[in-house]
Amino acid sequence: MTGKKLCSAMIYGDYPPHHCQMPAKVERDGKWDGQWYCTVHDPLYVQDKKDKRSAKLIKEDKWIH
Repeated sequence: MTGKKLCSAMIYGDYPPHHCQMPAKVERDGKWDGQWYCTVHDPLYVQDKKDKRSAKLIKEDKWIH
């Protein structure tokens, strides 16, 4: 074991499901040891990206009702 933390996200698109192999950079959910995420799978980054995409679609009136 190298001691480097890896991202906690599970990748389900491939078979079998596996953990992301990117180095973890952000700790979230400070429970016991916390969850570590890479910058791609960071829950706050993902939510912010979804919010921006939704706002853009609403602004362009392309939002599916």
